[in-house]
Amino acid sequence: MVSEGLEDYKSAQSFQDGDAATTTARVQLKKWQKPDVNEVKANWDAATDMEAKRMGMGIVIRDEEGEVLVFICDVRKHVVDPALAESWALWKALEICNELALSKVIFEGDAASVINRINKDVEDQSSMGHILEDIKQFFKGKREWNVRFVPRDGNRVAHLLAKHALVLGEEKIWIEEGPYVICNAVLHDKNCNVLNDE
Repeated sequence: MVSEGLEDYKSAQSFQDGDAATTTARVQLKKWQKPDVNEVKANWDAATDMEAKRMGMGIVIRDEEGEVLVFICDVRKHVVDPALAESWALWKALEICNELALSKVIFEGDAASVINRINKDVEDQSSMGHILEDIKQFFKGKREWNVRFVPRDGNRVAHLLAKHALVLGEEKIWIEEGPYVICNAVLHDKNCNVLNDE
């Protein structure tokens, strides 16, 4: 955590030629930001294991206070394409949020190409178009759900969960309390939001 703080400081100092407000905005955009009141945020990510020909999915759902509602790790066999893996991870996040009957959800991931394809109105004719079109249909039925890109630093918890899923090798769901390996990352995200609120 100290090294991350040092990196943030160095990053902020590298922008010292710009004005302070711009510097602060640039640094803050890298971190996870809590959702608005009455919204939840579902961060999702995927990791692939080329040798074992499988993928890991990581999903974390948090409320407006940054409190974790649920952590999910899962694996899927015979998936090695990173974009397809990211699409399956988003699909899993959609299913979980639907099962939990969440009404206002922001889905954030760091897979820009997947997110851009989902947000286009044009039918996707690619080899993974079937899952992308299913995801688009899901969003059409949920007007208060949206998907957007966030840089990796803002998606760190989901990234760690996806890697942890490959270690676990099976689906695992935690309610409110998660695996020890990601606790520091969750605390870091929450503390950054507390500092931003002050």
